[in-house]
Amino acid sequence: MTDIWGLSTGENATEDVSTSYEVASGSFEAFPEGTKLLAMVTDAEWRKNDQTGLENLSLTWTVVKPEEVANRKVFQSLWLTDLQPEAKDPEKKRDKARRMFAAIDANAGGKLAKKPGKPDAEAILIALANKQMVIRLGEYEGRTRDGGTVMRNYVQAVGPKTEETYLPQPTKREAPRPAASRVVASDFDDSEIPF
Repeated sequence: MTDIWGLSTGENATEDVSTSYEVASGSFEAFPEGTKLLAMVTDAEWRKNDQTGLENLSLTWTVVKPEEVANRKVFQSLWLTDLQPEAKDPEKKRDKARRMFAAIDANAGGKLAKKPGKPDAEAILIALANKQMVIRLGEYEGRTRDGGTVMRNYVQAVGPKTEETYLPQPTKREAPRPAASRVVASDFDDSEIPF
């Protein structure tokens, strides 16, 4: 049985858990860095890479507020079971993911942390269904399938639904870099790569 709450330090992500946690560090444009949205998880899936066999939890957040961006989706990958191979410090990265997931669960009532082992996707959806919370977004430059680059979002922080939302005005972006000069995943710092 996999323990998704155990940290590399021997501590448990659900000990002294708070409803807030911050990670150090479509055809829509990415939300600007620091955007805070009221959102809820509307899909959860354990994804296994066919080539490596490594697994992570993929969450889909649906935006509730601000109204001008309602129903937009934000995607989050949490490396809860396996270590993310490109991470600078894979164990630290997994600890951050487990703390983030513990805060998400705490905001939804803490049902998942009360059960031992790894919950299946259905149990995660049932526990998180219709539980609104505020997520703060970061930005990073990702690769497209054709070798270009695009700005993408990752969930940088999660907090209770009572926090204020904030939608900064987008800034003028530089044109995407050509594929030959793109940044590869190994060039990112842990604080720049989404879970």
